[in-house]
Amino acid sequence: EKFLQSILPTHIASEVRNDIRKAIKDINRLRMTQKPFNKLYVEKHKNVSILYADIVNSMLLAASLKVSDLVATLNDLFGRFDDAAEKNGCMRIKLLGDCYYCVSGIIDKSPRHADNSVVTGLAMIDIIRSVREKRNINVDMRIGIHTGNILGGLLGLRKWQFDIWSKDVTIASHMEQGGVPGQVHITQTTKDLLQDDWYDIQPGDGHLRDAYLQTHEIKTYLIKPADQPKSRLGTPESDKVSNGVRFQRQSSTQSNCRANISKLQKRQSSSDFLPMSRRGAIGYSLHQYRKMVSQVNKIMENTIDKMALSKRDQWFSRVGIHPLLLTFRESGNEKPYLNQPDPLFKHYLTSMLIIYLGITIIHVLIWSSTLEFWTTYGFVLLLIIAACVFAWVGYIWLYLKKDDNDIVLNSSVLRISRTVWKTTGLRVTIWLTISSMILFCSIVGLNECLDSSFFQPFHPHNHTHVNVTLISDNTKVPNCEYPWFYTLSAALAMTTTSVFLRIHFLLKLVVNGVSLAAYWYIIDVRSEEVFRQQAAKFADWEEFDLPTDHSHCYYLTFVLLILHILDRQVEYICRLDYLMKVKLKAEQEEARTMELINRILLHNILPPHVSRFYLNKQLEEDSQKSRERCAVAVLFASIPSFADFYYEDGQNEEGLRCIQLLNEIICDFDLILGEREFQAVEKIKTIGSTYMAACGLQAQDKGSLQTEENPTENVVTLVKFAVNMMERLGELNKDAMQDFQLRVGISVGPVMAGVVGTVKPQYDIWGDTVNVASRMESTGISGRIQVTKEVADLLSASESPFKCECRGEIFVKGKGELTTYLLKTPYDEPYIQITVF
Repeated sequence: EKFLQSILPTHIASEVRNDIRKAIKDINRLRMTQKPFNKLYVEKHKNVSILYADIVNSMLLAASLKVSDLVATLNDLFGRFDDAAEKNGCMRIKLLGDCYYCVSGIIDKSPRHADNSVVTGLAMIDIIRSVREKRNINVDMRIGIHTGNILGGLLGLRKWQFDIWSKDVTIASHMEQGGVPGQVHITQTTKDLLQDDWYDIQPGDGHLRDAYLQTHEIKTYLIKPADQPKSRLGTPESDKVSNGVRFQRQSSTQSNCRANISKLQKRQSSSDFLPMSRRGAIGYSLHQYRKMVSQVNKIMENTIDKMALSKRDQWFSRVGIHPLLLTFRESGNEKPYLNQPDPLFKHYLTSMLIIYLGITIIHVLIWSSTLEFWTTYGFVLLLIIAACVFAWVGYIWLYLKKDDNDIVLNSSVLRISRTVWKTTGLRVTIWLTISSMILFCSIVGLNECLDSSFFQPFHPHNHTHVNVTLISDNTKVPNCEYPWFYTLSAALAMTTTSVFLRIHFLLKLVVNGVSLAAYWYIIDVRSEEVFRQQAAKFADWEEFDLPTDHSHCYYLTFVLLILHILDRQVEYICRLDYLMKVKLKAEQEEARTMELINRILLHNILPPHVSRFYLNKQLEEDSQKSRERCAVAVLFASIPSFADFYYEDGQNEEGLRCIQLLNEIICDFDLILGEREFQAVEKIKTIGSTYMAACGLQAQDKGSLQTEENPTENVVTLVKFAVNMMERLGELNKDAMQDFQLRVGISVGPVMAGVVGTVKPQYDIWGDTVNVASRMESTGISGRIQVTKEVADLLSASESPFKCECRGEIFVKGKGELTTYLLKTPYDEPYIQITVF
């Protein structure tokens, strides 16, 4: 997460994440929408300062170091630049070889963006001086700064890198090219926005060194680093505050200034972006683990403390549950909650069976056993046992089965039990039937104490006492001297309804309420003589002076209230637990989605073998992150006429429509990379309208179709890729009614590939092969592919259909005269005559 935040601005990363999340949801719903244009992640930024910095005489640095040492040096140097830029409110945009450019005013919108850029430039000059003194090499920094408006964002579909475009960006680039080594070159616009007055500003005369500045009549100035600057380059007296807060200007002595500049140059040893091996892999991992455990424990403690478990929370907190009916405030949760499977249903049935056996034993011991008793109790007992058998049979079968291979029988037996605890309607039917029967059984035998059945017309009588009687056939009827046994059996029967925790509490209330009404009718109306005798009195309630029969009714009413309160609490806890699970599931899904999004973004920014380093936290050495490849084909492809096509006015939204078209072109090029035959091609970056790619960078895997050790295969693959780029551009020209032409340069040879930068790591490749490929493009011809002699020799020796034409010798900066070749493709301009090779 931190790594992604270091590469992409927060607002851009958030927008990209939201779009990826929406795309994932659409894929899951099998609903894909086709849009006429690709999404453009580009925004306008007004009144910002752009800094371009280039290492002067970097070739001397490259000549004095091995490629691996050069990459390590650049990594250290750009890391210091990143630190300086970050501390001064600048955001690094991109690295272009030995060129570094950043912008101030995009994120923090500080009114001091011009000062921030100048101070960053002066810090860079001081940093490069330390390298010059340490290695005794005549290198320096040439820095150009201009203030204006930009378009910033991402282009294409792959290998995203935040970039900026506008005429003001072009001016800043030419300010660097027309600058003086060791000084900061600024425009009049930037000078007018400077708020500090300690700078040593001199006329720049940039128009004498750069034709673009002369053509556009841009007045420039030079700022020289002072030996004793009245600056705040990291001094303790300074009060640098981001987000536009003023800097307090304080003078400082030379010693204090130098001491604090040295602090500015130090790498952030505690930074999370430094390779883990630098801080000790084991110690770092241990520290991160302890930190994570501490954070998780604190989050869990806070979450548990905030859980709405009390009665007060139940009635007054808004946790998503209605306080009276205990229904979800979001109606969409109600049906899934009620349809949840209940794997504990078999245990509830077992508990019900135990309670029922207790009631049965009470009736057998206290009262005489009649035919009606045995018939009723026996039927209900068989019904409960049958329900238990169906609920338990699958689990008992799994425990006792002998043949594990009988899949049909095993699945059939298990299906019976699973049907019981997975089907809500079946569970409710079983519960309602058995509970009603048990409630009925609890008062079976009471009618023997009455003169008439419960359901026969009642005739009042004046009996004052009911005792053991003998009927004409000398059959002994139940003893009715202790009617409290009936009441307590009824209370046990009511308890059985509450054993089932997943049955809705309102259903339990209705069943128990109907039972209480029936008991009240029987006790208070039909059995008044039975329940008014002396044995029916409840000693603990004598002080209330209640009628004897009413005390039985009040007792059962009290039991009902207690059970209802318990049922409500259980229902509330179950629903709260469900909400917590729903929330946890949503958070887990969000975490998985975020992980997937971050992986997609990371793989879209870095090559697979590099992104695995950050995703898996592999403890590799820095040298392993920068690897030398022996035979890599490198491509540069530009659209030279795009600079003339680009313009800024209100009609095209200050250049945004032009960038939209460029985005479509690059997206089409990126789509080619998804084809199977171009899986070995790696997009490196885009530089304005220039597309950079390479073939042969991926690690050699077992069974790989293409490897970096096969230069011929790499060259042929990259040439095919270039031809496909020309084809796609031709199709887009027809749709956009344009006449863009590609100018392509290809070279092959060894390169060094790796990640540079501390705060904003960036994957790049370096080496003479890269420089030559760039020169092949810049000295090439629009609409043609120019290659080196090595590439032409590999193509001619292969069985590829591509033929080369010798262009002759051309001058290449840094290489002198080189013989180059042009490939023959179906998209060549017919009027160019070249000697056939």
